[in-house]
Amino acid sequence: MSEEEEDLLATIEAIRRLDPRLSPLDGVILAAVTLDIADDTRSFARLFEVEHALVIRAAHELTEEGRWLDVVERQARTQRTKVAISPAGRARLAGL
Repeated sequence: MSEEEEDLLATIEAIRRLDPRLSPLDGVILAAVTLDIADDTRSFARLFEVEHALVIRAAHELTEEGRWLDVVERQARTQRTKVAISPAGRARLAGL
């Protein structure tokens, strides 16, 4: 396993420990945005081989419940959604 993969897994675990309600997919999305791996739903879906609709749903929930993410841009035709860590999310992630 590469160092980048180890960093990603460690970040996912740390994020999920912050809030046990986060699903594994939520943890991966938040880690990917935090580590600048992917900041939009389509790129994330392709990179991690997850259905785009599932990523959109999870990202949408992360913008509402607990306000982990903010929507930066949404393309109406493709539903591709660009996200960023919200101020509340940054505060929670500050200790990582």
